[in-house]
Amino acid sequence: MENVLVIVVHDHWKPYDTLKGVLHALCNAHHLRELKALAEIEKEGRARKMQRLSRRACHAANLAREQGVTLSPRLIALIERRYDAILTEGFAFHDAQPASIATARKRMGRIREPGQFPSDESGTRLSRRSLAIRTGSCGAVSR
Repeated sequence: MENVLVIVVHDHWKPYDTLKGVLHALCNAHHLRELKALAEIEKEGRARKMQRLSRRACHAANLAREQGVTLSPRLIALIERRYDAILTEGFAFHDAQPASIATARKRMGRIREPGQFPSDESGTRLSRRSLAIRTGSCGAVSR
């Protein structure tokens, strides 16, 4: 099959990163579980904010899909601004923690700075919008 785009939706399990010739999307259900644990166990208020934003964005995308329309650029921009603000708040908090915590955060490497986007295999930068367009109901892939 020529010109077929394959997107693999998965959790953060490292071996999936070795798959070649595909785009990767991370499963929102896994994100929500991780955020829930951070909110309940670690009492991270930012995790609760991100959880709420993720659910609202998913709900808005599902409603738009049901109505056969796309999300307005204004709503997408609002979601992105809120997302970046929550990340910025979290990074500032954790960077102010003792060096061992800040060092561990940097070693994680999976967390992206606000405004950074993943690349596909050819090195082309993907925007949140291009990723959102390629995903179906918040984790399922449709094309």
